[in-house]
Amino acid sequence: MATWEELAQEENAGEYKQENAYTPIPEGTRVLQTLEEIKFQSFQGSNHETLNLKWRIDGPEDFKGRVYYQTIYINGSDPTGHYYDKDKQDKNIADARRMVLAIDYHAGKHIAALKREPTEAELQKYLIAAQMMAVLGVTKAGKQTVRGISGVDPDLLPKKASAPKTPANQVGFDDSDDIPFN
Repeated sequence: MATWEELAQEENAGEYKQENAYTPIPEGTRVLQTLEEIKFQSFQGSNHETLNLKWRIDGPEDFKGRVYYQTIYINGSDPTGHYYDKDKQDKNIADARRMVLAIDYHAGKHIAALKREPTEAELQKYLIAAQMMAVLGVTKAGKQTVRGISGVDPDLLPKKASAPKTPANQVGFDDSDDIPFN
């Protein structure tokens, strides 16, 4: 790994472009996913708040193991942001909260049962490890986004090996005796 001193000695044209091999999952792809992290993020000097989620894809095989991040603007768009539209805030807030409640629905409906805004600890307790389906999309900026949430598609669940069958002639345990042990 290069040190600060080594990097400072390199010729630099004052430009930087991040290079990575990340390609978003195509628009409209249905995936089985598990929620790994969820946390609130607030911004200093603003009442703007988001929920940041980390999802791991469990299927289909083409995308298994991939991780993507979702940001839910639970208080609408940032008023200081480029995309802020005052007329759309009520709808955006309602849509964001519906998304959280849809995730909660497939995780056991614990957040809805609170009938109040959940704490971060409650979100983590009730939603982490929840598994559900998502329809993914790609934003104009090329970022992964969630277009929809639904229940688990059994066809995407891993097939479990069946238990070995006991042969008819194998001697088994007979628990019908009533012999007490002292």
